[in-house]
Amino acid sequence: MRGKAKQRVSLILVVTMVLGTVLTGNTVFATGESSDEQDRIKINISKDSEQTVEQNVTQTIHVTAQGQCSQSVCLNVYLKNEDGSAATDIDAVNLLTSNQLTDKNTQKTIDETLKDSVTLNNGTKASPTAEWKNDKDDNGTVTSKYLQITMPADATAINFDMQLQYRTDEASYTKKVLVEAKAFEEEQDITEAAKRADESKENEATVVWEGQAVSQSESEAADENTDGENALNAVAEENQYTVYFQQSNIEDTRWNNATQIYIYAFNDGTDDLKSILPMAKEGGSNLPNVWKYTFNKQWKNVIFLRESTWPNGNDKSSQTVDLQIDWGIKSTLF
Repeated sequence: MRGKAKQRVSLILVVTMVLGTVLTGNTVFATGESSDEQDRIKINISKDSEQTVEQNVTQTIHVTAQGQCSQSVCLNVYLKNEDGSAATDIDAVNLLTSNQLTDKNTQKTIDETLKDSVTLNNGTKASPTAEWKNDKDDNGTVTSKYLQITMPADATAINFDMQLQYRTDEASYTKKVLVEAKAFEEEQDITEAAKRADESKENEATVVWEGQAVSQSESEAADENTDGENALNAVAEENQYTVYFQQSNIEDTRWNNATQIYIYAFNDGTDDLKSILPMAKEGGSNLPNVWKYTFNKQWKNVIFLRESTWPNGNDKSSQTVDLQIDWGIKSTLF
């Protein structure tokens, strides 16, 4: 249950927007080809948008493949860093196993996402089997991370989306991830693009997460520490809503020593965040002990906690009051 603790906190609210161009249109596929008596699968990967987003925000990738083979085919979707290494720090929030779900309202299982995603030769729909795999070298280092989807021999197409998320505690970051798909029949690459000399790269796409540390003058930070009030400062934009919280201003050693801060938000009794979520640590010498979280909508009330669960009984020292958020505030502090 939510409490009404009376701590004096300093809250820095920043509303940010990421602009971009949304890509629309239909992709038309040719039927599967055969070269040198070898089956071929044509794969197309496209991005939902060209925009760069901040960490915690999902990037949507559309994966489609078409072509009929004489045997069952494995479609592998790889997640790679810029240097070609495995992007092990990227999560696909709609392609999880049931025991990996942390928020059932925003995440999906592999079975839910891939249900009826395969078209069979007779025109009916089917669900493939799929699992995440990590290949490792002799030292135990993960060399590749990929989603392996096994399709039956009578499959002619598959179509599904991947929602990728990157999370970091770094204040400044640029994370680029290459999503690449390949088809294999008996461990041999049968991807259509593999046999061509062109550079069209239909079977791959790159997504980017980028963020910079929030700067603030020392005098402004000192003023906030002196008055100790719940100061709301914002640069009013839209689409993304990032809240910054400075834990040390609560004047409680348990808050000052907390190694993780959590957030919860709600509008009314039924419209809420559904679960308590961890915030990311912000950096910068002018903003010590600052944490942030990016919402995809506006919330009327925000609560900060130093534990991932609601406090028991009358102990309200683990959370702040229900803070009223005015998303229309504009400021030039940043």
